[in-house]
Amino acid sequence: MATNRFHSWALRVPVGLGVVLAVALIAQSVWEWVAIAPRLTVNHLQQQAKKRVVALELRGQNGNLGEVLEQARDAEEQTYAWFRLLSAEGKPVAASENASEVEPDLDKLRNTLRRREIYTEVRQTVAGKILVSYHPTRLGVTRPSMMEVASYFDSADAAIAPFRNRLLLANLAAVALLGSVLLIALRFRAYARGRHLEEQFSAARSVQQELLPAEHPAVETMEVAAECQPAWQVGGDFYDVFEASPNRTAFALGDVAGKGLPAALLMGLAHGAIHSSPWHQTGYDHEDATARLNRLLCARTAQSRFVSLFWGYHDRTTNTLRYINAGHCPPVLVRRKPGGVEVELLEKGGTVLGLLPKARHEQSAEPFGAGDTLVLYSDGVVEACNEEGEEFGMERLISAVRSAAHLSPDAIRAEIREALDEFRGRVAPHDDLTLLVVRALPEAVTKRPGPVLAAQAA
Repeated sequence: MATNRFHSWALRVPVGLGVVLAVALIAQSVWEWVAIAPRLTVNHLQQQAKKRVVALELRGQNGNLGEVLEQARDAEEQTYAWFRLLSAEGKPVAASENASEVEPDLDKLRNTLRRREIYTEVRQTVAGKILVSYHPTRLGVTRPSMMEVASYFDSADAAIAPFRNRLLLANLAAVALLGSVLLIALRFRAYARGRHLEEQFSAARSVQQELLPAEHPAVETMEVAAECQPAWQVGGDFYDVFEASPNRTAFALGDVAGKGLPAALLMGLAHGAIHSSPWHQTGYDHEDATARLNRLLCARTAQSRFVSLFWGYHDRTTNTLRYINAGHCPPVLVRRKPGGVEVELLEKGGTVLGLLPKARHEQSAEPFGAGDTLVLYSDGVVEACNEEGEEFGMERLISAVRSAAHLSPDAIRAEIREALDEFRGRVAPHDDLTLLVVRALPEAVTKRPGPVLAAQAA
């Protein structure tokens, strides 16, 4: 009886905790979607409307304003409901067809003109939900003037789809955990329980690996080698490389505090945020996106779950690397010189994300021309220990990078792993391990189809 009672509680306690954890994680993810999606939609529509106002300014200097506004609305009738040019007193100067006759808040209009800012209103119309944004403009007979842009909320669906899909995949991992725990409680004991739970975590790992770029044929300006090895079945490390524009290649490497499924779910959220905002357009956008992600993590996660993140982009037109290091291990920038190898650590940016809501992060820039190499890594590399408890450390990492600087990015990655495995010996990794090596290609090479990206997952 005592033994049976012991086994009963041994089953109920972990099953109960698993159910509570899975339900809590699902609820948290759903709440984050409800809180974040409207904000992402508004930000996207504001950015698109701002670009449209600039285009209208270029077209409307010498033309009939009414015709210009109507042509702009007709060209994108699925995106914009109307355009209306207002004077500083809120009186219509020119408008497209179907323009609203609702007068804006005059005080807000004047404040917007004075501060050169944008303010928005959400309205429900027969045609659907609309975001009305007011932009200071140089158009109009009387100046200053304000452009009223009415954008359909539905037109932003495609822009936030990557964030929605990644959050859905992260939720599937939590649902998989919940289903496996309930199945164990109903049908299996001891060995069977462990086997099924292991299978579910393997499925969660497969879902997580799908978030990482195993292949990236759109990257044409860089040669890339990457590797991500979770310490457990799933982990909190993530990386990404993608073409942000024809002349800009963006890349990021982040590390969520902790390991396992909670870190993996938060990883999915941070990874989705990287793809759902135009942070790679300007330095202000980059810093603003970092601040918004930091506030989100501070508001929606426990203080024990913070994120270190290095994200930046290579501007091909200026051969410049622009980045923000948010408390992450400083990447190693390698330049081959006639007299040897020059190594620089990229540390500027700010503190980790998710601890201080008002933390400031600043973008920095470094020259990054053809042949220059950047080695990004998680703390699982430099904090790996050998049998004596000694850490691998920065000096050994830099030494491995220097010795392989003349080789390809994949060979550099392999050289670091070989040095790390030799140092660690038989000691199992205690933290997630991620490496990302990127090298700017000469222009003659970038014009060839089919870039190089080597990605390995243990």
